[in-house]
Amino acid sequence: MLAKDNQNYKINKHILMIIKLVMAFSLSISILGVSVFYWSFNESFYLSEHEKNNVARELNISQVELENVTHNLINYLKGIDSSLNVKIVSRMYNLYDNKDTINISKGSEYFYNQRGIMHMKDVKELFKIGFIILIAMIVVCVVSAFIIFRLGRWLGIAKSLVYSFWFTLIISIFVLIVSVIDFTNSFIYFHYLIFDNELWFLDPATSRLIVMLPEQFFQKIATNILSVWIAFTLILSAVGKMIIS
Repeated sequence: MLAKDNQNYKINKHILMIIKLVMAFSLSISILGVSVFYWSFNESFYLSEHEKNNVARELNISQVELENVTHNLINYLKGIDSSLNVKIVSRMYNLYDNKDTINISKGSEYFYNQRGIMHMKDVKELFKIGFIILIAMIVVCVVSAFIIFRLGRWLGIAKSLVYSFWFTLIISIFVLIVSVIDFTNSFIYFHYLIFDNELWFLDPATSRLIVMLPEQFFQKIATNILSVWIAFTLILSAVGKMIIS
């Protein structure tokens, strides 16, 4: 009878550990998802990076036009705007080299070409899938925490907070190593992984989208996403350790 009780205890202990790891992983991915959505929809961040990268000058458009394009892009990805329909002035001169002729133009044209629009449609679908995954991870995290609590092992929740940081740290280190070695190729392979077409392969000579969002932009947003992810899981880990001790 005692041997059977010991066996049941070991099984329950293993199940509890699995639940704690599930909670830790889902919590880590939830925080990552929130960070991704925060920075991806942060208009102030976009405009700040545009200024650093001299995007308005590179595209030969006014700052107001660039702000309108950025606002439309973010609202499109959010599902607020139904299309990427922003127009800009079709200029016959370089806006930044001929300021005296700033009012001369030849009508207007759409900012995006068809290939850029089709690619952003794919990106929008990825955000929809990402949002579903985020909600699912939050639900899994909450349910796991509830199960641990109902089992009377509330300290297990604190341990899961600690474990979540280790999940984050391991994944972050891998991403950082790969990015530092060769960010450009890593970025290309990432696109091959998540897209089933090559619409993302844009030509700067014909697509304003790639000029507006250059590689430097994605390096910065990736850094911000990882920083927030690591910082929040580190704080939760510290709280978990305080509760355990």
